[in-house]
Amino acid sequence: PRPQSPILADRPCPTTNNSCLPIMTNPKSKMRRAVVSIDGMTCHACVNNIQDTVGSKDGIQKIVVSLEQKQGTVDYSTEKWTGET
Repeated sequence: PRPQSPILADRPCPTTNNSCLPIMTNPKSKMRRAVVSIDGMTCHACVNNIQDTVGSKDGIQKIVVSLEQKQGTVDYSTEKWTGET
């Protein structure tokens, strides 16, 4: 859902979490990959902003955002990041 804050209302935001899959074949791995749909991106500055903001969170190993596909792929550690802010 879109943020209710008027400051954030025009910024791109995730719309759905398409998957949350283990990255490695080891079932005990604490690494996961989430593919998230993102609506509202209009340029590569949006992509860079999302990658910089999410990529700076503790536990985020890698983030790749695609303007063309309107989605982001995030590799993260479940020990450090739970998906909350």
